[in-house]
Amino acid sequence: MRNTIGNNWRGLKTINTDVYAPMLGFKNLDEFLEAARLTGKWHKIKVPTFCITSTDDQICPDSIITPYKEV
Repeated sequence: MRNTIGNNWRGLKTINTDVYAPMLGFKNLDEFLEAARLTGKWHKIKVPTFCITSTDDQICPDSIITPYKEV
């Protein structure tokens, strides 16, 4: 894990796969990303939430930050 962080030339995916997913108890990267995804979960947020992102953010694109509409 220390080597992954110290010598990470391959990007965020490597850190998520080798460090965060195992550290947080997920079986693999896909399971970790599914748990982190907000799509379809906005209605579960109980505390008023303010989200801000830039239009060129590759980690959190503005396409996922849309006004929540009650059904």
